[in-house]
Amino acid sequence: MKSLYLAMVILLLTFAYGCSDDSASSGGIGGGPTGGGSITYTITGQGDPNSYTFGFKPSVDTKLTRLIASVPNLQFFDTLTNNNTNYVFSKDTTYALDPYTGVQPGQQWTFTFTGTIVSSNSGYTVSTNYSVP
Repeated sequence: MKSLYLAMVILLLTFAYGCSDDSASSGGIGGGPTGGGSITYTITGQGDPNSYTFGFKPSVDTKLTRLIASVPNLQFFDTLTNNNTNYVFSKDTTYALDPYTGVQPGQQWTFTFTGTIVSSNSGYTVSTNYSVP
């Protein structure tokens, strides 16, 4: 049920989040993927400790199967599985995750993406770090 809710929220929030100005909160860019191909993700964030929304934007069109949002030093790991694996996440769109609570300035988050690059059909797993401003 959580995965279905995630897919619906991602689609709905894409429109609202895509219109916001996230230039002041841009995060780090991921390293090279494993499994072939070339993809990175830009992470953004906005909100407060009671409701902090992360956004992600792929560098190329991709089909995403799994996303793990984590704060390793707090032993927090949230695995999100995409049930609609045929959905193409556009390189031109920032997608929003459900808001998180307890997010504090200075926290080091890691986002691990697993999926397939649309243009080459190459599978990948890539991690991107984000430091909450």
